[in-house]
This record gives sequence, structure tokens and C-alpha cells, in this order.
Amino acid sequence: NYSPSTRKHQYKVRLLLRTLGINIDMEIKTPQGLDKLNDAIKYYKQCNIALSNAVKAKGSKHAKNEQRRSEILVNMMTIAKIENLIESKQKVAA
Repeated sequence: NYSPSTRKHQYKVRLLLRTLGINIDMEIKTPQGLDKLNDAIKYYKQCNIALSNAVKAKGSKHAKNEQRRSEILVNMMTIAKIENLIESKQKVAA
């Protein structure tokens, strides 16, 4: 989770972008910052492992497991977007 000051900054940026009519097409949780996108991929993979384990847990509820499976799919799409972003960044740098 982000610190209160970071969350406040993110809120202000979102509000400004919305005011300017700019749509945010991608949000990435990057615990170590945008310079370490590979760490963001690791973060999402770890989240998926935890979600998958929760689905497999004895006594887990069907409705909650459907929500977890949905979150896993969203995380997988996010990982693909991050990988594309890394690839694009490398092409620009070359």
C-alpha cells in the first residue's frame, strides 16, 4: 500500500487529468517506482500466487473464489501491459 501522502498526490493528479479531459488508460501498482517495472511484474505474480492459494484453500467460498479468479485475470492482463511498456521503453532507448 502507498503512503497517505502518495495517495493524496495520486488523487490530485487523477483530478487534474480528469479536469483536462485526459483519460487514464492504464494504472500500474509499482511498489518500487516506475524505474523498476520488472518489480511490478513480480508484485502482480506474487498477488496471483496468493489469490490462487486462497481459491484452493479448504472452505473458501464460491462467490469469493470467482472474484479472486477475476482479479487473477486482470493481473495477468496488467502483466502483459507492463511487458509491452518495457519493450516499448527499450525500443525508444535503442
